[in-house]
Amino acid sequence: ARRRDRRHDLHRHGLTARPASPAARVASPKVDDVRLRFFGGLAAEADGAPLDIRGRGQEALLFRLALDAGTTVAYRSLAEDVWPDDLPEDPRAALQSLASRLRRSLPTGTLEAVPGGYRLAVAREEVDLARFQDLVARARRAADPAAAASDARAALDLWRGDPWTPGHGFDWVVRDLLEDRAHAERILAVRGTDAGDPGAARGAEDSSASSVDASVPAAL
Repeated sequence: ARRRDRRHDLHRHGLTARPASPAARVASPKVDDVRLRFFGGLAAEADGAPLDIRGRGQEALLFRLALDAGTTVAYRSLAEDVWPDDLPEDPRAALQSLASRLRRSLPTGTLEAVPGGYRLAVAREEVDLARFQDLVARARRAADPAAAASDARAALDLWRGDPWTPGHGFDWVVRDLLEDRAHAERILAVRGTDAGDPGAARGAEDSSASSVDASVPAAL
């Protein structure tokens, strides 16, 4: 479950943002050349060249924004996850400073300051964790067994290693990913068989065994 135990502190520091306006909820244009990979380790690149993201703070901010790539993430959510135990004296100013440093490591226009928070102008399909979750969600909605199995297989193919996180404060992400992985494996085993794919059950078993211990990722 997400943390809600610091509501008072966040309100006191002015971080309890108002609901985003319709304009703020509209996904921004993506920055075409940025790709972010978190399965099996952190890899960030632009135009095929690696990006140098330094320090836990910048990594945490990038990671949290990437989870909701293309949409606004409120100051409050960012503060909760970047500083899970001890908020700075002025969290909004600290976020602004952190965002300024991170922005220097990214292509122009990638990190946007918007009303109520920040937005990462990267398409969700260019962030492996986001694409994984989108594929699983689509597989769960699909009425056609073949389409469901195809999306589940594509999602599991993205799981090339334990999901990387910036460390403490992001265990909820790993739990969510493991839950989605279990859904994808079940869909592939059941719907793939319904679609006439005799290798579907075996594929799900192979995916389960692809990491050393999927139930206890290295990120934890």
